[in-house]
Amino acid sequence: MITELAIVAVATIALGLLVPLISPDKISHKILSTVLLIFALSIIALGISSFLEPRQVKLPPPFYLGLAPFAFHFDRLSSIFLVLLGTLTSTAALYIPGYLNHQESKAGFAAFWISLLLFVLAMASVVVAENALTFLFFWELMSLSSAFLVAQDLKTRSGRRAAFIYAGATRLATAFIALGFLAFGNHFKSWSFSDWNPAEPVLLIPSLMIILGLGIKAGLWPFHIWLPYAHTAAPSPVSALMSGFMIKTAIYAILRLFVLKTVLTPPVAIVLLALGAVSAVWGSLFALMQNDLKKVLAYSSVENIGLITVALATSMYAQAAGNSAVAELALIAGLLHCVNHGVFKALLFLCAGSIDINAHTRLLSRLGGLGRKMPSTMLLFIAGCACICALPPTNGFASKWLIYQSLFQSLFITAAPLDKDPTGLLFILAIGCLAITSGLTIACYSRVAGIIFMGRPRSSDSSHTREAERNMILAKTILAGLCLGLGIIAPSLANTFKKSLEMDWATTTTIHSLPELPLPLIAVFLLLTVLMLYLLGRTTKNASESRRVDSWDCGYGGFTERTQISPESFSQPVAFLFRPILLYRMNSDITGADRRHFPDKIRSESSMQSLLENSVYKPIVNLVIYAGRHLARLQAGSVHMYLLYVLSSLVGLLLVGALL
Repeated sequence: MITELAIVAVATIALGLLVPLISPDKISHKILSTVLLIFALSIIALGISSFLEPRQVKLPPPFYLGLAPFAFHFDRLSSIFLVLLGTLTSTAALYIPGYLNHQESKAGFAAFWISLLLFVLAMASVVVAENALTFLFFWELMSLSSAFLVAQDLKTRSGRRAAFIYAGATRLATAFIALGFLAFGNHFKSWSFSDWNPAEPVLLIPSLMIILGLGIKAGLWPFHIWLPYAHTAAPSPVSALMSGFMIKTAIYAILRLFVLKTVLTPPVAIVLLALGAVSAVWGSLFALMQNDLKKVLAYSSVENIGLITVALATSMYAQAAGNSAVAELALIAGLLHCVNHGVFKALLFLCAGSIDINAHTRLLSRLGGLGRKMPSTMLLFIAGCACICALPPTNGFASKWLIYQSLFQSLFITAAPLDKDPTGLLFILAIGCLAITSGLTIACYSRVAGIIFMGRPRSSDSSHTREAERNMILAKTILAGLCLGLGIIAPSLANTFKKSLEMDWATTTTIHSLPELPLPLIAVFLLLTVLMLYLLGRTTKNASESRRVDSWDCGYGGFTERTQISPESFSQPVAFLFRPILLYRMNSDITGADRRHFPDKIRSESSMQSLLENSVYKPIVNLVIYAGRHLARLQAGSVHMYLLYVLSSLVGLLLVGALL
C-alpha cells in the first residue's frame, strides 16, 4: 500500500510539472491547484499507512546516487510529518487560485508552479529519507526550489536582497550538514542513518556541525536573520508552507539523529537550551516591534522554533541524566508543538495574504477598520492569535503547557543543591524566559489584531477592501477548525505521539500532565463561538442600516485616523524598556517661537535596528566583500599565472602531506 501511494504522489507531481512545460501560456491555476490537492491527499494517506505499517523502500538501478541508493524509510515518526505536510499543502491548494487571481502580472507563473511542486515533493522526501545521500539530494532540491519561490519579485531591490540572503543561508546550512555527514559516513563506513551513533565522543565536532546547519535552516537564534527577509518577499501561501513545515524538517532531522535512542553530552543540551530560550524571547520581542505583518509572523516563527528547541534540549539533558520520564514528556511536548505551530502559523500567513491582496498593503500603519470589511478573515485571524498566545482550549495551549511541565519536572532531575549543581538554575532561567515570551506574544498579537481590524482605516486602500474569496476562506476555516480540534484531543494525541517515537528506554509513562477538558467546558466554548459568529453576522448585515450621528466632542471636532492609537505608540513602552537590544531611538522636532507652550509643528520619528545584524553579520559581510575584492586580483587573465597557482598549490599540499 505504501509503495502504491508513493507512486501516485510522484506521478501526480510529474503530471503537474508537465502542464506548465507543455502550455506555459495557458496555465490554469485551478488545474494545477487540483494536482497539488491530489498530491496532498496522497501524502496524508501515505502518512496514515506508514503509521499503521512501517516500511522501507529502495529504488532499483539506475536510480542510484553513486555511493548509496535512493532509499526511503516510512515509520511512525515520519508519518506525523507527512500528515502535517499533506494538511498544509491541501489548504494551500485551495487558497492559491484566489490568491494568484489578484496578481497584476502573470509573468513567471510557470516558474512559480514548477518550483512549488518540486518544493512540496522535496519536503515530503526529506522526512522519509533513509540515508544521508538521499537526504542531501532532496534537501538541496527543497532549498533551491524554495529560493526560486522567494525570488518571485527580482525587479525590486528588497526582493533581490531577500533572495540573496536566503540563498546564502541555505548554502551555509547545506555546507555544514554535508561536512558532518561526510565525517559520519567515513567513520561508520555507511550512509544509512540506522547505522550511525552520534553518541561516540570522536563524533562530537561533526555532530555540532550538523546541528549548526540544521539550526540555520530552522531559523534558530542567532541564525534567524534570513526569516524576515524571505517571508516578506515570498508569496503568502509559500510562506505558510515554509514556516509551517519547511523549518520543521530541520527539527525532524535533529529528532531523528540526535534525540531518539541517542545520548549526547550534557553541555550540548545546555547550549541548545540557552539558544532556544534566547530565540524565544528575541523572536517575540522583535515581532512586537515590526510594522510589516509578515515580518511579525516571521519573527514569531523564530520564537516558536526557540520553544521547540527548549523542549528538545530538555529531553536530551534528561535522557543523559537517566530520567526517561522527563525526557519523554519534553520530547512529546516539542513534537506536539511542531504540529501545532505548523497549523496555526499557516492559518496566520494565509490570513495575512488575504489582507495583503485586498488592502494592497501589509503595513500596520496603513491598515485599520478591516473588521467590518473582512469579518470572516478577522474571526479566523483572531482564532490564530488565540492559538499562538496559548489560550485554552486551543492547540497552542496544549503544547506550551507540556513544555512548561517538562521544564518544571527538569528542576528535580538531580537531587544536588543549586550551589553544587547549577543546572537547575538554568532551567529556572529558561522558565523565566518562556514567561517573558508569553507576555510579549500576547502584547504582540493584541497589537496586531487591534490595529488591523479595529478603529478607522488609516489609508484609502484599507477603506475599500472586501472579503476574500470562498475557497480562501474555506482553507483558513479548515486550519482554524484543526487548531480547536487538536487542542481538544491533545491528551490522546500526545499519547499517540509517544507510541510513534518508539522509545526503547527502561521505563515509559503515559502522558497525564495535560488535563483532560471536561465535555461541559467544551460545549460552553462551542456555544460561545456560535453565538459570536451569529452576532458578528448580524452586525455586518445591519451595518449599512445603522444611523450615524456625531457624539459630543468637547469642542475638539471629529476624530480622524491620526487620532487613534498607532502601532508605534502601542509598542513604544516595551521598545523603551529593551532599547539596548533594539537600538531604539525616538527623535522629536518641535518648532515655534514659544514651542514649549504653543508649538507650531511637532514631528516625532522612531527608529530601530537589529543589534545582532549590525554588530555581527554586517561586519562579517563587509569583511567577505573586502577579501573578495582583493582576491579578484588573482584573476590576472594570464595562463602562466594560473599554472603558477596550480604548481604552488600542489607543492603546498605535498608539504602538508609530508608533515602529517
